[in-house]
Amino acid sequence: MNSPDAAWEARVADLWQAIETYAPEEFVARLDLLVGELPPDSAIGHFERGSARDSTGNSRLAVPLYRAALAAGDPSADTQTAAERGLTAPYQPRKAAKP
Repeated sequence: MNSPDAAWEARVADLWQAIETYAPEEFVARLDLLVGELPPDSAIGHFERGSARDSTGNSRLAVPLYRAALAAGDPSADTQTAAERGLTAPYQPRKAAKP
């Protein structure tokens, strides 16, 4: 697969929709399996892997993946912008409101 098709994108979207149902390590592993279907130099793959780590509390591990996404030269402005945002402002989980 040279670039993600609609079916792959739908599977990734479904996984992201269900993020709260997985332990962080399991979510990352599942996302990594999906990304494994892409070429190793896929900017989208690097970005998705970075986002998974960022969203599960491992921003430190996300940074090199965001850099790899940018270095891969993804033509998608959305992916490029999101990777740049991940480098400058890593994901901060929302804290539960105190009663």
